[in-house]
Amino acid sequence: MSTIVNTDVCDYYDRLGLGPLWDIVPTLFPKTYITDHLFIVMYILILGWSAYKWYQKGVSYRLAILMLSPALVVSVIHFTPILLVLPMLVLAVLYLQTRPKISAVLVSIASVLTIHPLLGYFLIFFTKNKKEFGITALVATIILLLLPLTVMSMDALWVSYKGWITGFRSIPTVAELPNEFSVIHLIRKYEILPPWLLRLLVINLFHIQLLPCLKARKLETPQSLLPLFSGSIILFIGLFSGMNTLYTSVISMSGTVIWMLFGTLSEKTKYTLGGVTLGLSYTGITLGLFASDTNLVSELLVLLPMSIVWLLNVLEIWKYIYKNKAKNV
Repeated sequence: MSTIVNTDVCDYYDRLGLGPLWDIVPTLFPKTYITDHLFIVMYILILGWSAYKWYQKGVSYRLAILMLSPALVVSVIHFTPILLVLPMLVLAVLYLQTRPKISAVLVSIASVLTIHPLLGYFLIFFTKNKKEFGITALVATIILLLLPLTVMSMDALWVSYKGWITGFRSIPTVAELPNEFSVIHLIRKYEILPPWLLRLLVINLFHIQLLPCLKARKLETPQSLLPLFSGSIILFIGLFSGMNTLYTSVISMSGTVIWMLFGTLSEKTKYTLGGVTLGLSYTGITLGLFASDTNLVSELLVLLPMSIVWLLNVLEIWKYIYKNKAKNV
Protein backbone atom coordinates (compact mmCIF):
# COMPACT_ATOMS: atom_id res chain seq x y z
CA MET A 1 0.00 0.00 0.00
CA SER A 2 1.45 3.34 -0.98
CA THR A 3 0.42 6.85 -0.17
CA ILE A 4 -0.94 8.98 -3.00
CA VAL A 5 0.59 12.44 -3.00
CA ASN A 6 -1.23 15.41 -4.49
CA THR A 7 0.82 18.38 -5.59
CA ASP A 8 -1.79 21.05 -6.27
CA VAL A 9 -1.84 24.40 -4.52
CA CYS A 10 -4.47 23.46 -1.94
CA ASP A 11 -2.55 20.38 -0.90
CA TYR A 12 0.66 22.43 -0.68
CA TYR A 13 -0.62 24.18 2.42
CA ASP A 14 -1.04 20.82 4.13
CA ARG A 15 2.31 19.48 2.91
CA LEU A 16 4.70 22.38 3.42
CA GLY A 17 5.18 21.84 7.13
CA LEU A 18 4.91 18.04 7.15
CA GLY A 19 7.82 15.65 7.38
CA PRO A 20 8.23 12.45 5.35
CA LEU A 21 6.75 10.17 8.00
CA TRP A 22 3.47 12.06 8.24
CA ASP A 23 2.35 10.64 4.87
CA ILE A 24 2.59 7.21 6.47
CA VAL A 25 0.77 8.12 9.68
CA PRO A 26 -2.73 7.58 8.21
CA THR A 27 -1.57 4.10 7.20
CA LEU A 28 -0.11 3.26 10.61
CA PHE A 29 -2.90 4.99 12.53
CA PRO A 30 -6.10 5.51 10.50
CA LYS A 31 -7.47 9.00 11.11
CA THR A 32 -10.47 8.19 13.27
CA TYR A 33 -12.28 9.87 16.12
CA ILE A 34 -10.08 7.98 18.61
CA THR A 35 -6.70 8.84 17.04
CA ASP A 36 -7.66 12.49 16.57
CA HIS A 37 -8.49 12.83 20.23
CA LEU A 38 -5.44 10.79 21.24
CA PHE A 39 -3.18 13.44 19.70
CA ILE A 40 -5.22 16.18 21.35
CA VAL A 41 -4.87 14.47 24.75
CA MET A 42 -1.11 14.10 24.16
CA TYR A 43 -0.89 17.81 23.38
CA ILE A 44 -2.84 18.71 26.54
CA LEU A 45 -0.59 16.51 28.69
CA ILE A 46 2.61 17.98 27.24
CA LEU A 47 1.27 21.52 27.54
CA GLY A 48 0.11 20.91 31.12
CA TRP A 49 3.40 19.33 32.16
CA SER A 50 5.36 22.22 30.66
CA ALA A 51 3.13 24.77 32.41
CA TYR A 52 3.61 22.97 35.73
CA LYS A 53 7.40 22.98 35.34
CA TRP A 54 7.39 26.65 34.43
CA TYR A 55 5.24 27.38 37.49
CA GLN A 56 7.66 25.46 39.71
CA LYS A 57 10.52 27.60 38.46
CA GLY A 58 8.66 30.71 39.58
CA VAL A 59 8.51 32.38 36.15
CA SER A 60 5.64 34.61 35.14
CA TYR A 61 3.52 32.09 33.30
CA ARG A 62 -0.08 33.38 33.28
CA LEU A 63 -0.01 35.28 30.01
CA ALA A 64 2.15 32.56 28.47
CA ILE A 65 -0.46 29.90 29.20
CA LEU A 66 -3.15 32.25 27.92
CA MET A 67 -1.21 32.59 24.67
CA LEU A 68 -0.68 28.83 24.34
CA SER A 69 -4.38 28.10 24.89
CA PRO A 70 -5.38 29.25 21.37
CA ALA A 71 -2.86 26.77 19.98
CA LEU A 72 -4.77 24.03 21.77
CA VAL A 73 -8.07 25.37 20.44
CA VAL A 74 -6.69 25.41 16.91
CA SER A 75 -5.32 21.88 17.30
CA VAL A 76 -8.80 20.69 18.24
CA ILE A 77 -10.51 22.45 15.33
CA HIS A 78 -7.76 21.99 12.71
CA PHE A 79 -6.01 18.68 13.34
CA THR A 80 -2.33 19.27 12.65
CA PRO A 81 0.92 17.69 13.90
CA ILE A 82 2.74 21.02 13.86
CA LEU A 83 1.01 22.15 17.03
CA LEU A 84 1.91 18.84 18.66
CA VAL A 85 5.66 18.95 18.04
CA LEU A 86 6.27 22.48 19.32
CA PRO A 87 5.84 21.41 22.97
CA MET A 88 8.03 18.39 22.14
CA LEU A 89 10.86 20.75 21.26
CA VAL A 90 10.37 22.66 24.50
CA LEU A 91 10.60 19.39 26.43
CA ALA A 92 13.71 18.44 24.43
CA VAL A 93 15.35 21.68 25.56
CA LEU A 94 14.43 21.06 29.21
CA TYR A 95 15.79 17.49 29.09
CA LEU A 96 18.95 18.33 27.13
CA GLN A 97 21.52 18.48 29.94
CA THR A 98 20.08 15.90 32.32
CA ARG A 99 18.75 13.28 29.88
CA PRO A 100 20.31 13.80 26.44
CA LYS A 101 18.96 10.52 25.06
CA ILE A 102 15.35 11.48 25.83
CA SER A 103 15.99 14.91 24.34
CA ALA A 104 17.41 13.34 21.16
CA VAL A 105 14.42 11.01 20.79
CA LEU A 106 11.96 13.90 21.19
CA VAL A 107 13.81 15.90 18.51
CA SER A 108 13.79 12.87 16.19
CA ILE A 109 10.06 12.27 16.60
CA ALA A 110 9.28 15.92 15.95
CA SER A 111 11.57 16.02 12.91
CA VAL A 112 10.03 13.09 11.05
CA LEU A 113 6.50 14.38 11.69
CA THR A 114 7.10 17.93 10.47
CA ILE A 115 9.82 19.78 8.59
CA HIS A 116 10.18 22.72 10.95
CA PRO A 117 11.74 20.92 13.95
CA LEU A 118 14.63 19.70 11.79
CA LEU A 119 16.38 22.69 13.29
CA GLY A 120 15.92 20.98 16.64
CA TYR A 121 19.09 19.06 15.87
CA PHE A 122 20.96 22.32 16.58
CA LEU A 123 20.68 21.32 20.26
CA ILE A 124 23.73 19.13 19.74
CA PHE A 125 25.83 22.32 20.00
CA PHE A 126 24.62 22.90 23.56
CA THR A 127 24.96 19.52 25.21
CA LYS A 128 28.12 18.23 26.86
CA ASN A 129 27.16 14.73 25.69
CA LYS A 130 27.34 15.45 21.96
CA LYS A 131 28.23 11.87 21.02
CA GLU A 132 25.38 10.39 23.07
CA PHE A 133 22.87 12.93 21.74
CA GLY A 134 24.02 12.59 18.11
CA ILE A 135 24.06 8.79 18.00
CA THR A 136 20.68 8.52 19.74
CA ALA A 137 19.10 11.08 17.38
CA LEU A 138 20.52 9.32 14.31
CA VAL A 139 19.38 5.84 15.41
CA ALA A 140 15.94 7.09 16.48
CA THR A 141 15.43 8.93 13.17
CA ILE A 142 16.39 5.86 11.11
CA ILE A 143 14.07 3.63 13.15
CA LEU A 144 11.18 6.08 12.79
CA LEU A 145 11.69 6.42 9.03
CA LEU A 146 11.71 2.62 8.67
CA LEU A 147 8.72 2.13 10.99
CA PRO A 148 6.20 1.99 8.09
CA LEU A 149 7.87 -1.26 6.94
CA THR A 150 5.74 -2.95 9.59
CA VAL A 151 2.66 -2.35 7.42
CA MET A 152 4.02 -1.94 3.87
CA SER A 153 6.73 -3.20 1.56
CA MET A 154 10.05 -1.46 0.94
CA ASP A 155 8.97 -0.59 -2.62
CA ALA A 156 5.76 1.02 -1.38
CA LEU A 157 7.68 2.94 1.27
CA TRP A 158 10.17 4.23 -1.30
CA VAL A 159 7.33 5.30 -3.62
CA SER A 160 5.71 7.16 -0.74
CA TYR A 161 8.91 8.98 0.22
CA LYS A 162 9.59 9.92 -3.43
CA GLY A 163 6.04 11.25 -3.63
CA TRP A 164 6.62 13.32 -0.50
CA ILE A 165 9.79 14.83 -2.00
CA THR A 166 7.94 15.64 -5.24
CA GLY A 167 5.09 17.25 -3.35
CA PHE A 168 7.40 19.29 -1.18
CA ARG A 169 9.39 20.58 -4.16
CA SER A 170 6.32 21.63 -6.17
CA ILE A 171 6.16 25.13 -4.71
CA PRO A 172 3.40 27.38 -6.12
CA THR A 173 4.05 30.93 -7.22
CA VAL A 174 3.51 33.90 -4.93
CA ALA A 175 0.24 34.74 -6.68
CA GLU A 176 -1.11 31.30 -5.76
CA LEU A 177 -0.43 31.79 -2.05
CA PRO A 178 -2.59 34.78 -1.03
CA ASN A 179 -2.86 33.78 2.63
CA GLU A 180 0.78 33.01 3.38
CA PHE A 181 1.96 34.48 6.66
CA SER A 182 5.54 35.57 6.11
CA VAL A 183 7.73 38.66 6.04
CA ILE A 184 9.49 37.33 2.94
CA HIS A 185 6.15 36.60 1.26
CA LEU A 186 4.92 40.16 1.78
CA ILE A 187 8.18 41.58 0.40
CA ARG A 188 7.87 39.40 -2.71
CA LYS A 189 4.14 39.89 -3.15
CA TYR A 190 4.24 43.69 -3.04
CA GLU A 191 7.73 44.01 -4.61
CA ILE A 192 9.07 46.04 -1.69
CA LEU A 193 12.66 45.03 -2.48
CA PRO A 194 14.32 43.89 -5.73
CA PRO A 195 15.12 40.14 -5.87
CA TRP A 196 18.89 40.57 -5.40
CA LEU A 197 18.38 42.69 -2.27
CA LEU A 198 15.86 40.19 -0.91
CA ARG A 199 18.43 37.40 -1.31
CA LEU A 200 20.97 39.52 0.57
CA LEU A 201 18.40 40.12 3.31
CA VAL A 202 17.67 36.40 3.66
CA ILE A 203 21.41 35.59 3.86
CA ASN A 204 21.91 38.17 6.61
CA LEU A 205 18.86 36.93 8.52
CA PHE A 206 20.35 33.43 8.48
CA HIS A 207 23.64 34.83 9.78
CA ILE A 208 21.91 36.75 12.57
CA GLN A 209 19.91 33.67 13.54
CA LEU A 210 22.48 30.88 13.33
CA LEU A 211 25.87 32.44 14.17
CA PRO A 212 25.04 32.61 17.91
CA CYS A 213 24.69 28.81 17.84
CA LEU A 214 28.27 28.44 16.62
CA LYS A 215 29.65 30.91 19.16
CA ALA A 216 27.68 29.59 22.14
CA ARG A 217 29.04 26.07 21.77
CA LYS A 218 32.42 27.32 23.05
CA LEU A 219 30.92 28.81 26.22
CA GLU A 220 29.47 27.37 29.39
CA THR A 221 25.91 27.88 28.20
CA PRO A 222 23.34 27.92 31.00
CA GLN A 223 20.13 25.95 30.69
CA SER A 224 18.07 29.15 30.68
CA LEU A 225 19.72 30.34 27.45
CA LEU A 226 18.75 27.24 25.46
CA PRO A 227 15.01 28.01 25.39
CA LEU A 228 15.84 31.44 23.97
CA PHE A 229 17.62 29.78 21.05
CA SER A 230 14.65 27.45 20.62
CA GLY A 231 12.17 30.33 20.77
CA SER A 232 14.13 32.46 18.30
CA ILE A 233 14.34 29.59 15.80
CA ILE A 234 10.61 28.86 16.12
CA LEU A 235 9.89 32.55 15.55
CA PHE A 236 12.31 32.63 12.61
CA ILE A 237 10.50 29.70 10.97
CA GLY A 238 7.10 31.31 11.40
CA LEU A 239 8.15 34.77 10.23
CA PHE A 240 10.58 34.12 7.39
CA SER A 241 9.38 30.90 5.76
CA GLY A 242 5.67 30.62 5.19
CA MET A 243 2.68 28.30 5.37
CA ASN A 244 -1.00 28.55 6.15
CA THR A 245 -1.57 31.87 7.90
CA LEU A 246 -3.32 30.29 10.87
CA TYR A 247 -0.58 27.78 11.63
CA THR A 248 2.42 30.07 11.20
CA SER A 249 0.78 32.62 13.46
CA VAL A 250 0.48 29.98 16.18
CA ILE A 251 4.06 28.80 15.56
CA SER A 252 5.36 32.36 15.92
CA MET A 253 3.19 32.87 18.98
CA SER A 254 4.77 29.77 20.55
CA GLY A 255 8.23 31.27 19.99
CA THR A 256 6.99 34.48 21.60
CA VAL A 257 5.78 32.50 24.62
CA ILE A 258 9.19 30.87 25.08
CA TRP A 259 10.85 34.30 24.93
CA MET A 260 8.38 35.61 27.51
CA LEU A 261 9.08 32.74 29.89
CA PHE A 262 12.87 32.71 29.68
CA GLY A 263 13.86 36.21 28.54
CA THR A 264 15.44 38.62 31.01
CA LEU A 265 13.80 41.83 29.80
CA SER A 266 11.27 43.63 31.98
CA GLU A 267 7.90 42.02 32.65
CA LYS A 268 6.18 45.16 31.39
CA THR A 269 7.89 44.88 28.00
CA LYS A 270 7.16 41.18 27.66
CA TYR A 271 3.54 41.48 28.76
CA THR A 272 2.93 44.38 26.39
CA LEU A 273 4.35 42.60 23.34
CA GLY A 274 2.79 39.29 24.37
CA GLY A 275 -0.63 40.86 24.87
CA VAL A 276 -0.50 42.69 21.54
CA THR A 277 0.62 39.52 19.74
CA LEU A 278 -2.16 37.48 21.32
CA GLY A 279 -4.77 40.10 20.50
CA LEU A 280 -3.78 40.28 16.83
CA SER A 281 -3.05 36.60 16.19
CA TYR A 282 -4.92 34.36 13.77
CA THR A 283 -6.35 31.94 16.30
CA GLY A 284 -9.97 31.99 15.22
CA ILE A 285 -10.98 33.42 18.60
CA THR A 286 -9.35 36.87 18.55
CA LEU A 287 -9.10 39.89 16.28
CA GLY A 288 -7.74 37.77 13.44
CA LEU A 289 -11.22 36.26 13.04
CA PHE A 290 -12.73 39.67 12.35
CA ALA A 291 -9.82 40.95 10.25
CA SER A 292 -9.78 37.99 7.86
CA ASP A 293 -11.21 40.06 5.00
CA THR A 294 -8.28 42.49 5.16
CA ASN A 295 -5.34 40.12 5.02
CA LEU A 296 -2.69 42.74 4.32
CA VAL A 297 -3.62 44.93 7.29
CA SER A 298 -4.01 42.05 9.72
CA GLU A 299 -0.81 40.32 8.56
CA LEU A 300 1.20 43.48 9.08
CA LEU A 301 -0.34 43.95 12.53
CA VAL A 302 0.70 40.44 13.56
CA LEU A 303 4.09 40.44 11.84
CA LEU A 304 5.25 43.68 13.45
CA PRO A 305 5.10 42.66 17.15
CA MET A 306 6.38 39.15 16.39
CA SER A 307 9.30 40.56 14.40
CA ILE A 308 10.13 42.84 17.33
CA VAL A 309 10.04 39.84 19.69
CA TRP A 310 12.36 37.87 17.38
CA LEU A 311 14.81 40.77 17.17
CA LEU A 312 14.80 41.31 20.95
CA ASN A 313 15.27 37.58 21.48
CA VAL A 314 18.29 37.38 19.18
CA LEU A 315 19.80 40.59 20.60
CA GLU A 316 19.45 39.14 24.10
CA ILE A 317 21.31 36.01 23.01
CA TRP A 318 24.08 37.98 21.31
CA LYS A 319 24.43 40.27 24.33
CA TYR A 320 24.84 37.30 26.65
CA ILE A 321 27.37 35.58 24.38
CA TYR A 322 29.65 38.61 24.01
CA LYS A 323 29.33 39.48 27.68
CA ASN A 324 30.51 36.01 28.68
CA LYS A 325 33.12 35.92 25.93
CA ALA A 326 34.68 39.06 27.42
CA LYS A 327 34.75 37.40 30.84
CA ASN A 328 36.50 34.33 29.44
CA VAL A 329 39.23 36.37 27.75
